[in-house]
Amino acid sequence: MTYYKRKRGLLKKAMELSLLCGIDVFLSIVDRNNKVMIYSSADNIKKFVTKHFSNPEKAREVFHNRDVIIF
Repeated sequence: MTYYKRKRGLLKKAMELSLLCGIDVFLSIVDRNNKVMIYSSADNIKKFVTKHFSNPEKAREVFHNRDVIIF
């Protein structure tokens, strides 16, 4: 139950971030059963992914769990 509540909350925040800040947001969640949930603020997900993920070495910021400190 916690997973579904948190997933819904994260999706809501991603939508708010996109709408309020006028930015493109892409969210991908893979659960324990390898089911994938994707949210993209862009109309064309394939175009968005090709544009932004075709060369991951050019990413300005990349975060991993080990890099993030939660206060």
